Amino acid sequence: NMRFLVVFILVSFLHGDSESVPIKRTEVLKAEKKKAFLCNFAKNSQNPYGKAHYNHYKERIESLPEAHRLFQQAFGTNVKVTDVLRYAATVQDGKGWRIDLSKKNNDFKSNIADLKYVDAGHIIGIGIKSDAATKVKNQAAFQKFNELFAATNAVSMESNQQIEKTIDSAFWEILKRDQNKATLDETEIATEVEEKVLAANKTIQSLKSNSDPKRAEKQRSWKEHTCIFKKVVADILDPNN
Repeated sequence: NMRFLVVFILVSFLHGDSESVPIKRTEVLKAEKKKAFLCNFAKNSQNPYGKAHYNHYKERIESLPEAHRLFQQAFGTNVKVTDVLRYAATVQDGKGWRIDLSKKNNDFKSNIADLKYVDAGHIIGIGIKSDAATKVKNQAAFQKFNELFAATNAVSMESNQQIEKTIDSAFWEILKRDQNKATLDETEIATEVEEKVLAANKTIQSLKSNSDPKRAEKQRSWKEHTCIFKKVVADILDPNN
């Protein structure tokens, strides 16, 4: 039994696209494109907390229809989302940091660049399987597809590891379910994702936190980011809001 367990773990580890096995993320952009992206990444990190996360969440919602369009262009109609994509990012341009301990803990108001713990938050948050290139029909579309899936913004660690996991999950389900639709509607995406964010936040807020400071911090984080996300959705549904 022990021998079987060891063999199973080894096979799982070597099978790079197993959903349970983390994959080292690779960069996509090169040369001038990479330089321009990193300059913009650094510039956006200078934004105040609310603006930075508002812009990031809005870009996420607005970019999913483009990801859907590029998927159809790159792979055609005979390839399933699950044949070429996986839940969890595999490509990444931009990096966060955990190294400057002179910076601030998250106060939910400072510029992102002034925070101690910052992640590179993905725009799409979904991965591309290692053999996806063998199924490509349109190389130009596939390159743009890779660039979009690798794109990130500087966001707080708390946002990236909490509310954005819910967004990632919602995006994954939408792409799988609606891959054959002609187009994806931005307002429908916003409404559906908001429902899941609100449900997750409700669950988090319902937990007792009197004797657990870390849980209280998590609840505050969810509350802050959910408020920002609700504003994004309201503005998408009513641009004149």
